[in-house]
Parts: sequence; structure tokens; C-alpha cells
Amino acid sequence: MKWPIIIGLILSSWIAQAHQADLSSTMLVEQKDGSWIFQVRAALTAFEYEVNTHYGKDSFSTPEEFKELVIKHLKENIAVYFNEQDAAIFQHPYVKLGHETNVIFKIMNVPKTFNTISVKNSSFKNIHKNQSALIVLKEGFSKEQFILSGENNHLAKLKVGASKFVLLSNSNKQNNNNKTITWSIFYIIIFATMFALSLIFRKKLFKI
Repeated sequence: MKWPIIIGLILSSWIAQAHQADLSSTMLVEQKDGSWIFQVRAALTAFEYEVNTHYGKDSFSTPEEFKELVIKHLKENIAVYFNEQDAAIFQHPYVKLGHETNVIFKIMNVPKTFNTISVKNSSFKNIHKNQSALIVLKEGFSKEQFILSGENNHLAKLKVGASKFVLLSNSNKQNNNNKTITWSIFYIIIFATMFALSLIFRKKLFKI
């Protein structure tokens, strides 16, 4: 099955590290005819680990059986919602095995107009510190990258702007707040230490 689109639009840093099981990419792409596809790219070892974890090491004996389990596993862990209510329907799966394995779905039930998109991909949640680069490609929109990880429950909620997608999830806000708190504590400790040292020096000078 041929798809009228170039699917390899991933940042070079992610491509260079495609063999790493903890890194993957998730893409939601609008094609020229207005239809949409959903693609997951990850190391073959990542898919093997998840299939073995969920279905057992003896759950397949041929590449075709493995592909079927990969598709089943993904369908249980991916979701796309438009306008918070219109759930995408995943059809016509295609799996290309390799060191970097690609899985493509054609998605249906996409409204003509929408204000928000919610994308979930927890397919590799059992892999320690896993991260998936999320990219939504739409005609006339800039290419933005977001991160799906355990910190945001592998879910990103995006608002459709004038020519770009904007993250609505508060995960980044929470991370920034945590960083702010961390730095605040750091400054408090430094200030307290300097204050304590100044008292010690004052006592010594007073004794002298």
C-alpha cells in the first residue's frame, strides 16, 4: 500500500538514535487529499520488548504473527481525539519491520474543522524513561515537536492556532514550576549559608 506522503520528517537527532529502545516518534499527518495517517516509528527491540511483555515470548513464531501483535498492542495504547470528543478510528494498518520499525494507520472520523487535538501513545510505557517525539503535520502549519512521556501520561493536548499547534497540557508548566521551586530552594540555602557564615565571622571578630 502506497501513501502519497513523505513519512521521514523526523528531527535528525531522533533518527540518529532510532536504534535506542527508549526513543520513538509519533506522527499525525494530513495528506494532500485531506485524509490523515498516524505513524509510530521505534526500534525493533522496543516493539519486541512490549510484545514479549504483554503477550509472552512464545506468542509468535513468524514475522506475520509478530506484526499482528504489534498492531494489536498499538491499538490498545494509541488514541486521537479531535475537539475532545471525535475519536479517530484506526484502519488499514501497515507494518514495515527493520532496525527502525514503522507502523502506519489510516485514520477515519476526522472532522473537517477542529479546534483541539489530543494524542496519546503509551505503547512503550514499560520501557524505562521512554520518550516519543510527537509531530503533527498539516498544510499551512509550522512543524512543531512535542514530547510524550511518563511525565505527561504519554498524552499531549494541542490547540489549533493560526498557523501552528500550541500545547495545552500543563506538563511543561508543571516542569517549569518544579524548576522554579528547585532554584528557589537553592537560593534560600545559599542565602542561609552565607548568613550563618557571616554570624560566625562576626563572633570571631568580636572575640578578637
